Amino acid sequence: MKKINVNELKSNQILARAVVNENENILLYEGARIKKEHIQKLIENDVKEVYIQDIIPKDAKVYQIEDIERESVEVIKDIVENRINMEIESEEDIGIITETAVNIIRDVVLNVDVSNCMIEVKRKSDDLYSHMLSVASLSVIMGIKLGFSENRLRDIAIGALLHDIGLCEVTVPFFDVEMDRMPAADKLYFRRHVITGYEKVQKIKWINETVKMIVLSHHERIDGSGYPFHKTAEKIQPEVRLVAICDHFDEMVNGIGYKKHKIYEVVEYFRTNEAYMFDYELMTQILTTIAWFPNGSKVYTNDGEIGIVLKQNRGLPDRPVIQIIQTSDGTGCRAKNIVKDLTECLTVFITGTTE
Repeated sequence: MKKINVNELKSNQILARAVVNENENILLYEGARIKKEHIQKLIENDVKEVYIQDIIPKDAKVYQIEDIERESVEVIKDIVENRINMEIESEEDIGIITETAVNIIRDVVLNVDVSNCMIEVKRKSDDLYSHMLSVASLSVIMGIKLGFSENRLRDIAIGALLHDIGLCEVTVPFFDVEMDRMPAADKLYFRRHVITGYEKVQKIKWINETVKMIVLSHHERIDGSGYPFHKTAEKIQPEVRLVAICDHFDEMVNGIGYKKHKIYEVVEYFRTNEAYMFDYELMTQILTTIAWFPNGSKVYTNDGEIGIVLKQNRGLPDRPVIQIIQTSDGTGCRAKNIVKDLTECLTVFITGTTE
């Protein structure tokens, strides 16, 4: 890393150390990618110098979201089922929810090199609370990567932790079920979960409007095709837009209102069917940060080979490093240790997975 004057900063450079103001508030987290508005923010806060990364490695560190969830599922379950009440609030409830959100941020800051990581989103059992935590974790990681402030990250984390509380009361089947194929009454009932969730948090004074809007509007789309109010881009806050993408990605992978899909299938769906429904910059950042083919996956290539994904290449989720274990004629070749880095083998492409 190297120290440079703020006036010399350029867009897309990556912070090597967090920037803290004189009040000890974090302005930008380590790993944030610099934008013009960040430079202006640093100047306004009288920050003279910052540290940036001068060498960016090719290989990406892989981070599994569930690593920071194991101890939090029961906490969020207790919050949602027993503590959230629009008539009653307590300091204990405030502390538990805020602490859970802060812990997610802290664990990401301590354990994730956001400037050089690929995130693995795993398919797991039907568990709504794990989904809510996954969305919170992914949203926080992306928020840090995008340079969101400490306060905005906290709003994002709390909002994502609570975004599907209305779904906890839905009794029609929605796991591994396509919402658009539900009976009309069931579909309407399912979609109403955003209203139900908002009603739960609307009167709680310590929950701010950004968090409430995440609960209410995480199914809105910037082209106006979402619900419940068909809001368009200018009426959807950036924090809501971010959680909306992370939520929809995890929904499709884990089958919440959708049939379960493989990760690379969800990526293709985002890039084609839903390319105009989400904030383009946010969507691009997420799709280049998530590992399309997680380490250990068995994959098919266009040459008819079968390989195992060994590691990821930074920013190129469709071009990992694979070890060939079977040739196109069905011959096993694990012992030959044939390794192909797809950033170098330019005519080789992954066409699918065996799972």
